Amino acid sequence: MKMNKSVYFTLGEIASLEDDTWYPHTASDFNMSTIMTRYSLVIEDSSTPKLNILYQLMRFIFARFYECSIYKELIGVYEDESQIVISNATKKYIWSRFIDMFNLTAPRYMPLLESYKANESNPIAKIKSSTTGVNRFNDTPQDEGDFANDKHTTNISQNNVEVETDSGSVANRLDELYKNWRSILRDWTNEFRCLFYDGGI
Repeated sequence: MKMNKSVYFTLGEIASLEDDTWYPHTASDFNMSTIMTRYSLVIEDSSTPKLNILYQLMRFIFARFYECSIYKELIGVYEDESQIVISNATKKYIWSRFIDMFNLTAPRYMPLLESYKANESNPIAKIKSSTTGVNRFNDTPQDEGDFANDKHTTNISQNNVEVETDSGSVANRLDELYKNWRSILRDWTNEFRCLFYDGGI
């Protein structure tokens, strides 16, 4: 009966395999663009804003989970761990898991992040709503003519109403702020923790 042992590789170690001259010691060094190009990985709707969010998110993930095990290799008990070679196919599979996770979660977090950035300077500002209406009276004959043609119109009125609402007390709003106003990117990286459960991919 052959005895095996498990050898685990961290996110930092897997990243360091990409290039001997490029070792991402810090989150700012982590280059997801290079990895995606190397393994022909793409994201859905690869617009510039979405790609920028991906790169920022992956730097967060790298910083938070640098020492987390993300890959497990089985070898013989007496085999030398330093001789393990991780193939390009395996590395592509590992990084594709991150891209797949991004594609699955981006539709939910991107709108939240955009709203967060738009309102982060004043999160307890009043909420605005705007209503626009047009009232039109015309003398168009019922059997001919164009109702939408202004030459038949004797009276047109247009109005726009903008309302700012502020419900609840300041204390209630501050309590809501304390409970709900948080970093969207932090929460988003939390979802990526599923990649690190049970000792890795």
